[in-house]
Amino acid sequence: MKRRLFLLLFFLSLFIFNRSWGDSNNNCSANWRELDWKLAPFIDLNARYFSFPFKIPKGQRIQFKVEGSFPYARYFSFHTYDQETENAISHLTDYAISPDSQSVNPFQIGVDRYSSNRKFSVWITPSQEASTTEQKLIIPFDDARDRSADIWVRVYASETKKIELPQIYAFDDSMNPIPCPKIVNKEWSIATTAGPYGLRIPSQEHQGRAPLPFKNGDVHFFRPSTDSLGANLDNLYLFSRLDGKALFRPLTIKGRRERRILKKNNAILNIGNITAFSFEVPSFPDTKSQLQYFSGEEDVRYWSICLSGPDTYTSACMMDSQVRTFEARDGKRYAIFVIGPNEPQLKLKVTKLGYNYLDHSEHRVPLIFYRQMLPRPDFDGRVDVVKPIPPSESQNHNVLWNFFAESYIGKYSPLGRQCWLESGFLQSFCGLKKNLR
Repeated sequence: MKRRLFLLLFFLSLFIFNRSWGDSNNNCSANWRELDWKLAPFIDLNARYFSFPFKIPKGQRIQFKVEGSFPYARYFSFHTYDQETENAISHLTDYAISPDSQSVNPFQIGVDRYSSNRKFSVWITPSQEASTTEQKLIIPFDDARDRSADIWVRVYASETKKIELPQIYAFDDSMNPIPCPKIVNKEWSIATTAGPYGLRIPSQEHQGRAPLPFKNGDVHFFRPSTDSLGANLDNLYLFSRLDGKALFRPLTIKGRRERRILKKNNAILNIGNITAFSFEVPSFPDTKSQLQYFSGEEDVRYWSICLSGPDTYTSACMMDSQVRTFEARDGKRYAIFVIGPNEPQLKLKVTKLGYNYLDHSEHRVPLIFYRQMLPRPDFDGRVDVVKPIPPSESQNHNVLWNFFAESYIGKYSPLGRQCWLESGFLQSFCGLKKNLR
């Protein structure tokens, strides 16, 4: 009886001890949260985003140790952000992360992507200076006021349904374990007002950041000049804004009413209702086909086309391995995209012809984003050679030709037209097919 009582007291003391230790544990891993794809800004739907938002009390120099395993994916990175400005402070890309002893980094050239020894450790240290051009991770501190920051993990084209998130531990600047900082959630998407039929309407300021199509229907792509809203520093973007009335049929009462509203708000020009564009596609490592290792010989690590709105909501994306391509007369591979209404029969006919269709019906003012990630330094079509367009010039059609992406990277830039959706559309695709086939 005494022995049983002793054992009971012993295990009870262990339980109490472990519970008190757990309350002051510096393991903050439970604070990771997956970002809602409906709220996160301009995301790629073939990626997953995880955030660790926290408060840094004034004068406190918090640092973190991150321990985990490299995911089975096309791309993986860490970024830190200032929640006040929504700008990046630092980043660390997959290939630059040093593996632990007796482990390998599967994102480095020539390394077995399916090695079971894939552990890593990363430190995130305090600094008062942002370091977005160096491959290291820092977070801010301020002796005069509190700060709020965010640590993001991105995983693109994961080959597993479940993503094993890294463990994250909190320390002070003397390497002493400290309790986890307070969680401070940040709403990253631009605030919008409710519009007709449930559409979100962004402010006129955000509607006007992207140029409209030209009056003759030409659709050009541009490189944005600013980074914010949790931008990924490894990504390069081109974008184009479509005609808002493309959402509505031209000969209906609802269509006429909506076009009057859009025209009154200076949201549209009087041009067509469907868009087609084409571009030469870059080569990429197709990790969906059991790629054994990255060779570094492909043009880019990843590319995609996504359809969003100025409210930052993304409704559709097609990544490189999903895109239908064809060989043109010049022997190069191209893709044709059609952006149009929610018409299943039209989509079926377009895809049967070997092209790609995206439905713009969830956006009042559709935006197309062409994303390139980690292009090869000598790739002729890399987006960072395109001259960025300042927001102040985005509606000045007299100078827009200076910023056409095709002027810098040629056929690697998407280029297209808007036209009326008529019976002959499938024969011409707004005139694109005759120039390629």
